[in-house]
Amino acid sequence: KPGQMTVKSNVLEYFYIDQRILAFFAVPDEKEKTAFLLEKGLSKEKRAAALKEAYAYEGANGRRCYRTGDLYLCVSRSGVESMAQSRLVGDALIGEEEARGIAEDFLAQRGFQDLTLTAAGYNGAVAAMVYSRTENGAVCLDNCVQIAVALDDGSIYSFNAADYCGENSGARFLIEEEEAAQALPEGLELLDSRRVIRKSPGKRDLACYEFSCTDADGRQVQICVDAASGKQCRIDVQREAAPSEDV
Repeated sequence: KPGQMTVKSNVLEYFYIDQRILAFFAVPDEKEKTAFLLEKGLSKEKRAAALKEAYAYEGANGRRCYRTGDLYLCVSRSGVESMAQSRLVGDALIGEEEARGIAEDFLAQRGFQDLTLTAAGYNGAVAAMVYSRTENGAVCLDNCVQIAVALDDGSIYSFNAADYCGENSGARFLIEEEEAAQALPEGLELLDSRRVIRKSPGKRDLACYEFSCTDADGRQVQICVDAASGKQCRIDVQREAAPSEDV
């Protein structure tokens, strides 16, 4: 079904080695797992041998990477952080709206909450999306999940939650938007604004007002103003068309 991982029977054995992978792929309950393993005659040793490690190391937070067929998985103590398929995707049979629904259902079923779509684009017949966490009405730009849906069968083509954290940042908005807007340079036309939380160069969470503007040459300019100090903390000037659709 669309939104569910398509797993061949001869590949299922790989997932029984790690409960975090089992939970992520929503495989059968404990009784059914035991029956499956007995039927296949798969001992723990055989399952361990079947699981191919893509890299012979253990990273931060117990992170290890595995592969099986055209599927790659990265697992830490927190669970499955990322996965990707390497297969060739056929002609698109589903549209953008359905792909977004599949992605959002997949994330919701795995406990990802308070997300908003912040970017979307296409790579051939694969729809790629970025969902950022929201906190008290602010978009956490550096706290996000990347997900892609294959448009030929609706399967999850890739998933990456390495940059996601479900805990509140604690960042606070100490000034109002009107006061923050006073930090904008003259000569800009204000198009839109929003509350965001982003990482400082020192990896500290900053509450900011993000102002989208155009300059005298028609270029898009984004300026972030620190919601504590009222000073500019980031300026982005668009020099060419962006490859993805910002939402």
